Amino acid sequence: MLRSENSVLIDHALEYARKNLNNTKISVEDVALHAGFTANYFNQVFAAHTGFSVMEYIRFERLRKAASQLQATDKDILEIALDNGYETHEGFSRSFKQQYGCTPSEFREKKKGFHLCWKDMADPTVAKRFLADHPGFRPADEQILIDELLLKDPHRYGYLCVSINTMALKAVTDLDDPVKGFVLVGDTASPDHPYEVRLVCDDKDTVARWLKSVNCVTVIYTDAEDAVPDHASVKKEYMYLGNPEVVSLQEGMIIRPLTSKDHDQIRQLAGSRNNGLIHHLLHLEQSEKDEGTLEYGVFTDHLLAVAVCAPERVHGFVLNDCIMILFPEGEEDSNLYRIIYRWVTSQVAKEGLIPFDDIQQGEYAKANGGFCSADVGYQFVNRVYRLEN
Repeated sequence: MLRSENSVLIDHALEYARKNLNNTKISVEDVALHAGFTANYFNQVFAAHTGFSVMEYIRFERLRKAASQLQATDKDILEIALDNGYETHEGFSRSFKQQYGCTPSEFREKKKGFHLCWKDMADPTVAKRFLADHPGFRPADEQILIDELLLKDPHRYGYLCVSINTMALKAVTDLDDPVKGFVLVGDTASPDHPYEVRLVCDDKDTVARWLKSVNCVTVIYTDAEDAVPDHASVKKEYMYLGNPEVVSLQEGMIIRPLTSKDHDQIRQLAGSRNNGLIHHLLHLEQSEKDEGTLEYGVFTDHLLAVAVCAPERVHGFVLNDCIMILFPEGEEDSNLYRIIYRWVTSQVAKEGLIPFDDIQQGEYAKANGGFCSADVGYQFVNRVYRLEN
């Protein structure tokens, strides 16, 4: 299905608005002009595609950006206000409290040091934009779907349910019963695509129909394998469903939670690397009270490796979203990797989490000696099909 001209122009409007959030003079007419609309009915079209009026959206985005800065930086509140198009501290605080229910300083105190979930920053217009492009669909209740999926098969659908919650995915369907099949719409954070789409359905004919009529399909959850395009890649999901075990470490080795006191050794292990994981590890003082991650260090007389976990919870279902293990550059050790992986698996299982994995395969697995979590007792639970846009 081709997207309408209006949908494409709305994308231009959203892009222009995001790039000009600090412009105190921005107006509906200004956005309309740069998007290629005439101003007289632009607000109506914009609201139909996004769920916001133009100025409501700009205010929402300004405050969302400000909330991120309050959580992640030490900038003065007035400076953050000015960065986001507010001319006074009072005006900024008043608007912020209307959206978040507390003042900027109260928000900073509550959120400082906590992991920022994707849902906290995801574009809230994506579902409305999908519905504008696909008028035959209607919204479904994500929380009811989570309950139904967990009741149906918590191992197969557990990670999907967590993803719905943590990534602010919105559910839509054109079926009479959403449980029989639904579409999840999410934010790609990509200027090239207005949203990403995940199909969740085991009916072959419905999957085939949606693939022909729905834009931006990136992922398919189905057991109707013959409905999946031949070019789709497969990603397997595993869970550890056994009991915790005692894992023997090498003599003189300990594994313990990392703290900010380990900063210098983490810096040495990081070397020249500079990515999101490294940044997180080097700022543990901001996240030590955050239950959103678990960080372990592997020590002898120095730090040999780190292992990072991400506990996730939804409706009473709890899992650990993968285990990422990092060695100093050039000192990767496949045998030690396996020992650490088994130890951390056992540890998170003791804490009542179901260990989950979908990264010990492909290029990540090759970089770690061809290791697969199935080698240490994880069970295959699901097959996910991925498409390139």
